[in-house]
Amino acid sequence: MSAADQASDQATAARRAGWRRGLRLVALTVLLPLAFAAVGFWQADRVVATLEDGADRVARLERAEAELRALAEKSPQARVRIFERLQTAPMAAALVAGQLEDVRGLQAVTEIRAALPFWTMLAGGLAAALGAAGLLAAIVIGRLGRASRRALLSGFELVRRILPAQMAAQILLITAAALLALGFETAGLWHAGKLSQGDMKLMGVALFLGAGALVVLVQALRQLRTAWRLFTPDPLPVFGRRLDRVAAPGLWARIDRLAAAAGAAPPDHLVVGLTEGFFVTSSDVELQPNGETLEGRTLYLPLPQMAMLDAAESGAIIGHELGHFTGEDTDYSRRFVPIHAGVLRSLQAVAASDGGNGLNAILTRPALLLGAFFLQQFDHAVHHWSRLREFAADAVGARVTSAPAAASALLRSSAIAPRIHEVLVAARDAPGERGSRDLLAEMLAAAAERGLDDPSRHLEDRQPHPTDTHPPDSQRLASLGQAVTPALLARATRPVAAAEAGLEHAFADAPALMRQLSDELIQRLRSQHAAVAEALQEAAGAVQQEARLLYPNTRAQGFLLGGVGVFFALGALACTAIWLGLFGLHSGDRAVPVAGVALVLLALLMFFAGWLQVRRARRPFLRLTPDGFGVPDGPEIPWLHVADLGFTMANGRLRSNFLIRPRLPLPPKLGHGMRLGSHNGLREVALHSYAAQGLKPQDYADLVVTYWRAAQARAELAERAARAAEAEAAAVAEDEDSTVNLAPPVAQLGMSPAAR
Repeated sequence: MSAADQASDQATAARRAGWRRGLRLVALTVLLPLAFAAVGFWQADRVVATLEDGADRVARLERAEAELRALAEKSPQARVRIFERLQTAPMAAALVAGQLEDVRGLQAVTEIRAALPFWTMLAGGLAAALGAAGLLAAIVIGRLGRASRRALLSGFELVRRILPAQMAAQILLITAAALLALGFETAGLWHAGKLSQGDMKLMGVALFLGAGALVVLVQALRQLRTAWRLFTPDPLPVFGRRLDRVAAPGLWARIDRLAAAAGAAPPDHLVVGLTEGFFVTSSDVELQPNGETLEGRTLYLPLPQMAMLDAAESGAIIGHELGHFTGEDTDYSRRFVPIHAGVLRSLQAVAASDGGNGLNAILTRPALLLGAFFLQQFDHAVHHWSRLREFAADAVGARVTSAPAAASALLRSSAIAPRIHEVLVAARDAPGERGSRDLLAEMLAAAAERGLDDPSRHLEDRQPHPTDTHPPDSQRLASLGQAVTPALLARATRPVAAAEAGLEHAFADAPALMRQLSDELIQRLRSQHAAVAEALQEAAGAVQQEARLLYPNTRAQGFLLGGVGVFFALGALACTAIWLGLFGLHSGDRAVPVAGVALVLLALLMFFAGWLQVRRARRPFLRLTPDGFGVPDGPEIPWLHVADLGFTMANGRLRSNFLIRPRLPLPPKLGHGMRLGSHNGLREVALHSYAAQGLKPQDYADLVVTYWRAAQARAELAERAARAAEAEAAAVAEDEDSTVNLAPPVAQLGMSPAAR
């Protein structure tokens, strides 16, 4: 299949998935409340007929009572047939009066029931209207937001404020409609104050469901209260050093010239570091490791990229970042954050009350899906403007230098990233303390020795940014009008030694700055590495070395079925006693032996089913080991072959899904109970079973995930140990050979007099 065909198939699948999501959204937010309204309409139609029948019965009984009382006064000994028995007139009048009282009581209950359908229809209709209005508002605000950033901010700021109330109202209305409909049917079970055993069971179920609905409502409303609180975003953590104009006079002078060329004001703060990419932000910044907080506009410059780009390339990127100031992009991004966080917090509040059962799905899922739709529309609008503003900022960067320089900078940034990563990993894994190091010098040396990656393989990559997203490099090159030609690739991959971005006059004390940045970063990397290693050790040791067998939780079901079989057997014995005339009981009805035989068969069936369940409880359905999993009679599948896990519980049965990584082998036969299928293009091993003995479904899922993560942790620890051994060997060889000369790479950061 060609790439075009694959893209077409993916687009078709995406459209179908979108239609399915849309239909589900409409069904739950609009059609479900309308279904409650329809139930109310049906109940209203039924109760009218019940009221008419009740009124007719009351009238007939009142006439009968009057006639019987008149007869009782004239002829007290007169006998009349009533309720298929002969009664004296006074007794008959009393019986009719009692029945009349019961019917009037029923009629009073019916009149109360008659008031409920209207409110059910009103609650369901209002919930449907809220859902439809919310969908329409989300679509309209999303389209307006894609037409104007001002409309985007004002529209979704309004959404952030009213969404918690809208979600609360929708949950409240749907819950009210459900309780009213349930109350109508529950009151219908009332029979003149006399409830049969079956009616009492149904009423108990109804009361249980009603209490559950109230619990869901209270939990959702209580969680939503937190969504109204004002959200204050945390400062953006950045690892680096702030440099004022005294510490970096040459660099500040260059930034001032580029800002003037871009038509932007220079930043309030300049931060340099050895990680991340170029970026600007108007959000508060917390510098690490010193904890200094910066307010205002901040420009971050990564020194490795600055050293490996020429003056035009680095100027194009800095001009791009300063171009975000001209379009007030950073201010808009700063204002987007609390809006997005407010909407997300509303969703999290409702999701926290969603227990995943059917009652929660009916009552809270409509509001949850509608809130998610609002957030999706907001994200689409933000991404739309982010894409446009990135292209506009690219144009600014090209204007202050040139379009070829901007295109080369994009490609070269992707090509040098692997060398930077390799040096950081090596510094993190290096054993012991070797004194002060210059990571920038090591990055330049690694790039000069091993060369740069082919940037054409990264055209669909996106430049890193701590707060925003960038379009793929291929689209940004197209917006610059630059094709990926051999000449452009040659410029982007030129040897590092040919870099023209000299900054020897950029800093007051460049060597000290490089050592300080390097030492702080190495300490941070090693601290994080040690914390991760500790977490990996804990995860790897969280499982037992011996195989763990999990058994189905069917023993209780087996005993229950056996108990039912005992009742059937007792019934069969009772039929036998009646048929044989034992204990003074006798019946010649032929139905008695037939019932006895039927009860015997049912008892045998229950005993057999119970025996099967008890027997099944003795046979494990899953074997877990530190290295893999499988069924007892099947081969073991390595945990490292598993890409993801999923668990579902339905009708008392548990389904465990294991997604297998591509191109990894699987045994030809998986064993009893396991089935091989596919999901999103990946092979999926599905295991159907009962719940595990002694484990709740969530505990079972946590146990399997623990084994999976333990295997991954052991593999990561082994890989880390191998890297550490290589690093130690390299360190020994380096110490025996020579030390790194720090001066030339630092000088390479210099700037020629012409560039200044």
